Amino acid sequence: MDAFIEWLNKNFPGLAFCFTMSNLNIDKSPIILNLIEDAGNQVVFRAPYWSCDGPIEYVLNTIHIKLQMDQNGVDNVDELVVKINDIIFVLVFSSCRAYFVHVGFP
Repeated sequence: MDAFIEWLNKNFPGLAFCFTMSNLNIDKSPIILNLIEDAGNQVVFRAPYWSCDGPIEYVLNTIHIKLQMDQNGVDNVDELVVKINDIIFVLVFSSCRAYFVHVGFP
């Protein structure tokens, strides 16, 4: 988190960000929260899970899995941004409809 905040400050000087966090214990760690807030950013926790939120959960899970499957790994924030952008690009053009159908949308 420290490296990511440093990257944000370098690439977006003077801007503050709002970090949307899940309700996992690690996201509520005082160390993580202090890193974010001490840099002038805010933290907002997501509402408890509801099935209507399902599609975004599947998309985020897909991004997570594809990052884990990358044999070259990620060594820095710049590489992470490029890899996430590449994954999202492929997802957008392959259609995310299946994620919505899976959780009950028509």
